[in-house]
Amino acid sequence: MRFADRTCLARLENACPVLLLSLLLLGMHDSAALAEITAAVDSSPAAEIFPAQTRLTIDSQAQNRAGIRTLLLKPANYRPKTGAYGEVLDILPLLKLRNHYFSALAEQRSARAALRLSAQHLARLRNLYRSKAAAQKKYLQQKMQWQNDQARLDAANYRLQGIEQTLLLHWGETLTGHATDPDSKLFRELLGQQHRLLSITLSAEQTNPSGAPRISVSPTGKRSQAVPADYLASSPRSDALTQGRSYFFLADSPLLQPPMHISAWITSPEPPLAGVIIPPSAVVRHLGQTFVYLQLDDATFVRRAIPRLITHEQGYFVPSGISAGDRLVIAGAQLLLAEEFRGQIPDEDDD
Repeated sequence: MRFADRTCLARLENACPVLLLSLLLLGMHDSAALAEITAAVDSSPAAEIFPAQTRLTIDSQAQNRAGIRTLLLKPANYRPKTGAYGEVLDILPLLKLRNHYFSALAEQRSARAALRLSAQHLARLRNLYRSKAAAQKKYLQQKMQWQNDQARLDAANYRLQGIEQTLLLHWGETLTGHATDPDSKLFRELLGQQHRLLSITLSAEQTNPSGAPRISVSPTGKRSQAVPADYLASSPRSDALTQGRSYFFLADSPLLQPPMHISAWITSPEPPLAGVIIPPSAVVRHLGQTFVYLQLDDATFVRRAIPRLITHEQGYFVPSGISAGDRLVIAGAQLLLAEEFRGQIPDEDDD
């Protein structure tokens, strides 16, 4: 209120108290065309937990003009998700090790067959030599051949064991089993790009995600664009920065290509939270606090404090403060907040 207005009002008060009362009543009647703010206290059950708020009374015509829309809240469940990061793995190193493994395996089989045949010849020549039916030189030559074949088999065994150990150290027991299985369906699907192999790294505080076998991943970091990925196995790798363990997951999305870095969200295996899901347009903030507006009846609205908002694909999940069956203002909440506090905003010309 400007200084001149206060001076005028003081003169009117001294001149005619009845006239002053009439003017005040007329002003209250005009402002009620948009919203009449009363001092009624919210007596809903939630008001026993959160501080009572001022009610706003707005007729249906004013609601339509202001574009106020509401939504009847339905019950919803939510499982908390923890964030992680990872990458889409290039399986070419795994494929090379697989090829080396089968090459070494073929060499081992060939060496074993040669040794078996060499041993048979050696045993035959030994008997002939002892019966003086074969020369010593021929027997010794066959013995040398047998020793060479034995050395060749030993070398093939060592090579095969080295490849297996490399597979285990870099890819773990589960993927090693698939890589060394010539009939592995999973490996065929990896080669055919029906699956993408992911490595997801957790922080040191996070637990093994095998209890929640399906997670969400996104190459853009946006949960709205996330795709599902299924748990495969624990990885022998760890992250030097976070000191966390890594795990292998499989995803089917062609959008995931190596060597993309991806964000992941892991659903908690704990029981889900009960609450409601609200759109972002319903949320208003004032003095660092979060509020929504509820419609109590055809013309009455009340502001309700929301102590906790959880980001959700459809907006926000609210576990407390409001509940299913409440009618939530989803359009016009900011206007209601402005109207509620309009009388508390001082005029720019006030002293």
